[in-house]
Amino acid sequence: MYKKIVLVSMIFALIGLDVYSEDLIGTENRYVVKRGDTVKNISSRYGITPEELLKANKLKNPNVIQPGQSLRISTQKLIPKKTYNGLIINLPEYQLYHFKNGVLLDTYPIAIGKTSWKTPSGRFFIDNKALDPTWRVPPQMQKKYKNKYKRKIVPPGPNNPLGKYWIGLSIPHIGIHSTNKPYSIGQPRSHGCMRLNSKDAKKLFYSVDVGMQGEIIYEPVKIGSHGGNIFVEVHEDIYKRKENMHKIALNKLKKSNLIQHVDMDALKKAVEEKEGIPVVISKSKKPYYRNSPPQNFSVRSSSSTQLWNELAID
Repeated sequence: MYKKIVLVSMIFALIGLDVYSEDLIGTENRYVVKRGDTVKNISSRYGITPEELLKANKLKNPNVIQPGQSLRISTQKLIPKKTYNGLIINLPEYQLYHFKNGVLLDTYPIAIGKTSWKTPSGRFFIDNKALDPTWRVPPQMQKKYKNKYKRKIVPPGPNNPLGKYWIGLSIPHIGIHSTNKPYSIGQPRSHGCMRLNSKDAKKLFYSVDVGMQGEIIYEPVKIGSHGGNIFVEVHEDIYKRKENMHKIALNKLKKSNLIQHVDMDALKKAVEEKEGIPVVISKSKKPYYRNSPPQNFSVRSSSSTQLWNELAID
């Protein structure tokens, strides 16, 4: 019997079977703005991006919030893809998911590559880790930004764009790292790498190991269920890789055998508004526990190889 259990566990780990009966994580609450608050510090406090906060509250100007104003704070997400052990990074939602032994340990908001210097998709493994890394400016960056990067090597310190924590991936010149530009989190601002704020970078750095596997995916439309409801979560197609988001949503619903239970008007509205948070699209909307994450989830409220000669493109 013991051998059978071990064998099944190994199969789960190898093929990344879905190990959850529910897809929705996170909570939704209200926050009353206090004097001195900004969209950036509120979003950072709750581990969401400024863009998510703005969209959830239909705010057009991030500088116009007033003390006493009530804001919708949603950390709810639909899990884009599940794995038994490793990292899943979904670029359109600026989010990194960390799984261990079939449990989602944490999610982290990230910055990704700018539209002119896109972060690639694909499978990877963690190739190396470094504390206080020295940044060797890649030749293509020296050439393109010759006035900005006059030095070929940037030592550890406040001017190093890699920050204190570096996690190098097997994808050439791509890594996950802390940043000296925390305001870039939740935006396409890097030269391919994925940036974390310092607190998150430290936590992730000490919870992953060299050799851990992962995948960078591009899913602006996510479908899921929880509490008898069907949800869709739609993000901006930042790299312009998807031609018809509505068709993508319909295909995913058909594949999941959920299409017959969907309110098509609600689906169309969600796709058009692209709020970046889960929206109920069921025909018959059943109650669900808005402030309680599903069981088996821990949702945050908030090396054997040498380093490459060129420590990635930031």
